[in-house]
Amino acid sequence: MEDIRVPLEHGTPASSTRRIAERALRRWGLTAHEDDVLLVTTELVQNVTKHTDDGGEFRMSVTDDAILIEVTDTNPAPPRVREIRQHRAGGRGMLLISSVARRWGSRPAVWAGRTGKIVWAELVRRWPR
Repeated sequence: MEDIRVPLEHGTPASSTRRIAERALRRWGLTAHEDDVLLVTTELVQNVTKHTDDGGEFRMSVTDDAILIEVTDTNPAPPRVREIRQHRAGGRGMLLISSVARRWGSRPAVWAGRTGKIVWAELVRRWPR
């Protein structure tokens, strides 16, 4: 299975990347994971396209037991789960991701010649027997 790589530009809606992820899941025979993959894809891509001025990259790959989704951007600040406030819209993305991913995190990276990060989420591909 080939890795999926998609450039992300500032302001681009996550829907186009979602469609690419959907097609890849069909090719790979992993449609049972579609809802979780599309949720993580949407949240991570929106963070890049809304909060960075020079975009980044989306990457999705598969291992024996996981689906790995990563986004690269030029904002060095690591993501965090925020305290939920009833009257504030947004800010729940990493909470949603942590509820469906086996694990998630970030690591420093360079993108477009600037120090940034890769944010990743790993979703279980097979359930333990």
